[in-house]
Amino acid sequence: MTILIVDDEPLARDRLAALLTDLVPADQIITAASVPAAEAALAQARPPVEVVLLDIEMPGQTGLDWLQSLSQLTSPPAVIMTTAWADYALPAIQQGADGYLLKPVKADELRTALERAQRQNRLQARQLNPRVPINADGTGDHVALDSICCCTAESRWVRVVTDEHEHVSDRPLKEWEELYPQALVRIHRAHLIGLAALESLQREDGQYQVVLRNGDRLPVSRRHVRPLRQRLGNS
Repeated sequence: MTILIVDDEPLARDRLAALLTDLVPADQIITAASVPAAEAALAQARPPVEVVLLDIEMPGQTGLDWLQSLSQLTSPPAVIMTTAWADYALPAIQQGADGYLLKPVKADELRTALERAQRQNRLQARQLNPRVPINADGTGDHVALDSICCCTAESRWVRVVTDEHEHVSDRPLKEWEELYPQALVRIHRAHLIGLAALESLQREDGQYQVVLRNGDRLPVSRRHVRPLRQRLGNS
């Protein structure tokens, strides 16, 4: 579970990060001192941020301001507001916050809030992540769309690799691309990848490749580098 801490006070960020190290691996904790920095971190995070611990009173754009923007995302992270002022609790909940913690945050309260946020994320995932049929006629296995790591064209079929299994599909690669353009992106004439499965885009000896969450590395053809970067929000 990747967690983004947003707070303009260094001591507050450090305290939350220290509490979180007992709950999640350190490399899954990201910090930001402002809303603009948080927006950049959210866009670049791989795997995607699942929970935001968001301070309310910050210079410039406040946490409540950003909360409204977050709610407009297709698949928003769970947001837990953190502040020293109890009066903000009701406005935060009314604007869509998934939880509220008073500073100084206590370890047991943080753990409870994160567990609640994970339950909310799982419910949202079931609603937003449909299961799709492997074959064109609807027969065979059905898989969660966001579980697809890659689709690779073989001689007469397409190999669909998910987080747990490999499947053989009679759908052409182009049909997979056209049916699910928000979830799958072409990186090569023989490969589509699941955007949710992308860990990083790397360049070695002039050749680009993607690293997927299952550990696979696939080549990115030169003509697909720029479109892929655009999908990732990079220039």
